[in-house]
Amino acid sequence: MVVLVVLLGGWYWWSGANVGGQQCTQEAKMCPDGSSVGRTGPNCEFALCPGEVAPMSDGTSVGENLILGVSLDTTLGQYLSAYNGMTVYTTTKDTKGMSNCAGDCAVNWPPYTVASVGDINIPSAIDDSKVGSITRTDGKIQVTYNGMPLYFYKSDTKPGDTTGHNVGGVWFAVKP
Repeated sequence: MVVLVVLLGGWYWWSGANVGGQQCTQEAKMCPDGSSVGRTGPNCEFALCPGEVAPMSDGTSVGENLILGVSLDTTLGQYLSAYNGMTVYTTTKDTKGMSNCAGDCAVNWPPYTVASVGDINIPSAIDDSKVGSITRTDGKIQVTYNGMPLYFYKSDTKPGDTTGHNVGGVWFAVKP
């Protein structure tokens, strides 16, 4: 029994320190914006560059079937993003399960809607019990996180933009 524990313990140590038979190094990864990130996690995967979306847990790339992902900003840290890498926001003017953003508000802050509840797919990095939906007054299904409706910001033009964070002191990027 003791031999088995020692052998398993040694295998665990070796497997955590080696990837593909090679020792994991802490070399930095250069990001497109000139910043760098180190390796993290038990498999020595790289941390995310600003604007990157974490892949699905099975290693496949993010596609339109994935509703939410986790992105990283050097200032904000981790935040939620849509399948397309665009930042999602909540507003303090909403209440859980209720959107108060319509008309001009919804033009500037387009609601994050899906065709059906069946379209909501979530990676393992996000607690799926926190993701849900509401039906807006126009009948569209809006994605929610912790009960709060999610929105995009019209001034975010590319994945990784977080220009909507703290707008008017009421709009905020969503933390996972």
